[in-house]
Amino acid sequence: MYNLSMKMKMLLSAIVPAMLVAIVTLVIVINSQLSALEYEIQDYQTVLTDERKRNIEDAATIAQAVAQDAVRRLGTGEEAQAAVRFALKDARFSNGSGYFFLFDENNRYIVHSLKPQVEGSDGSGLTDPNGIKITVRLHEQATRGGGFIEYIYDKPGSSVPQPKIAYAAPISGSGWFLGTGLYIDDIAEATAVYRQEATERMEQQIYTIVITALGLLVMTCLIMSYVASRMIGPIKDMLNTFIDIANGEGDLTHRIHVSGTDEIGQLGKAFNQFVGKLHNIISDVSKATNNVTSATDLISSQTVHLSNQLQEHNHETEQVVTAVTEMSSTANEVAQSAHQVASATNEA
Repeated sequence: MYNLSMKMKMLLSAIVPAMLVAIVTLVIVINSQLSALEYEIQDYQTVLTDERKRNIEDAATIAQAVAQDAVRRLGTGEEAQAAVRFALKDARFSNGSGYFFLFDENNRYIVHSLKPQVEGSDGSGLTDPNGIKITVRLHEQATRGGGFIEYIYDKPGSSVPQPKIAYAAPISGSGWFLGTGLYIDDIAEATAVYRQEATERMEQQIYTIVITALGLLVMTCLIMSYVASRMIGPIKDMLNTFIDIANGEGDLTHRIHVSGTDEIGQLGKAFNQFVGKLHNIISDVSKATNNVTSATDLISSQTVHLSNQLQEHNHETEQVVTAVTEMSSTANEVAQSAHQVASATNEA
């Protein structure tokens, strides 16, 4: 039980920190993967959006050149407007979803290739559901030399407005501005697909990391169990030896097999030296005890012999005392007889 307890303590002392490190590392890795995933998705969406913007700007540059050529040749009158209208009415790009329109400084539509019916009307009130004034914002970007805006707008075939990017640029020498744009809902869909695929890849990576971590943890447990067994073996031998000694049945000739030079090995060597010295001391004590026992037996036999002699002397003394007593009685009788003789002699 002690061996198991100590072994478990050693295993826990090694495995618990390893598990904590593994868990913390895994949490850090997962958070890093999530952050990297979000950054990767945003980067993917940004790349697609930037590509869409370049597509819009490239198409707008061509239409801008066409309009500027008409203005340079025809001015800004009805003839120029008709020429630009004719040039742009069927101009499309990006699979026919992109079209062009022109508006002036008052936000009045001059040319609109998709909705000719709005030509001549004021576009200042065109607002998306989020309150963005589309034409006004395009005008602001165009006066800065060209730029993009983002908004949502009705899309054919869709029941709800879809996100869109629009671009506006000035037409030199005319006071006109060119506008165009493309929907980007397909970018959101592509980003969602990319997010799902990237998430699945990340989950697979995390699964691989977890399986690898569990495998390493199992290997660590096996290695630590082997190391703990090797470390506990000499200690267990010492414990058993001490238990034998404590129970009075110890074999002091027993030695621990030492196979290393580490602290456990040094402890085993020191234990063997201690048991060797203890064995020598016990042997010396045993020899001295045997000598004392022999001397005690001799003294005991001599005491018995002396006791017998004292008993004989006591018997002889009693006999002498008896004889002396009898002699004393005889002397008394002799004295009485002498006294009687003396009395008779006196009488005679």
